[in-house]
Amino acid sequence: MERSLELAESRHRFAAADRRASTARAQGFLPELKAGVSAERDDDWSVGPAVEIEVPLFYQGQGEVGQAQAEMRQQQNLYADAAVGVRSSARDLAERLRAQRETALYYKNVLLPLKQKVVEQSQLEYNGMLIGLFQLLQAKRDQVRTAAAYVEALRSYWTARTGVEQLLSGRRPGEGAPIALDSPEPAPAAAGH
Repeated sequence: MERSLELAESRHRFAAADRRASTARAQGFLPELKAGVSAERDDDWSVGPAVEIEVPLFYQGQGEVGQAQAEMRQQQNLYADAAVGVRSSARDLAERLRAQRETALYYKNVLLPLKQKVVEQSQLEYNGMLIGLFQLLQAKRDQVRTAAAYVEALRSYWTARTGVEQLLSGRRPGEGAPIALDSPEPAPAAAGH
C-alpha cells in the first residue's frame, strides 16, 4: 500500500482537490476590493482615488464551493477504489504465489522422483524380459510429460512472483501491455511453390 504509485497519485489528486475546495470556501467569504481612479465634475473637474468594497451578503461563491467539494469527494472515492484494487491485487497475487509454489514443490519433491523410480523399475523389468519395449517407452514418456508439467509449474510460479515484485515496486500487474504467456505464437506460414 505504501509503495503503490497509483495510490500516491490518487492521494495527491485528492489533496489538490481539497486545497481547491478550501480556497473556494475562503474566497466566498472574503470581500471583493476594487481600487482605481475616480473623476467628478461639479463646476470643475476633480480627480482622486476610488476604493470599492463588495461585501458578499447573498452570494458567497456557493457554486464554486459546491463544484470544488464535488471534485474533492470524487477524488476521495477514486482513492478508496484504488486502495481496494491494490489490496485485492496483493491478496490475489499472494495466494497465487503460494499455490504455484506448492505445486512446483509437489512436482519436484513427489512426482519427479516417483516417475524416476517407475522408469528405473521398468528398465529393470525390461532387462529381465518381464515387460516389452513399449511399456518401457510409455514409462519414459510419462516421466518426460511430468518434467514438462514441472517446467510449466515453475513458469507459473515465476510469473506470479514477478507480479508480486511488480506490485511491491509500486505498480499493479496488468497495467500497461498485457503479457500473453499461455498462448503460443502461430507458426509462420510456409511459402507455397
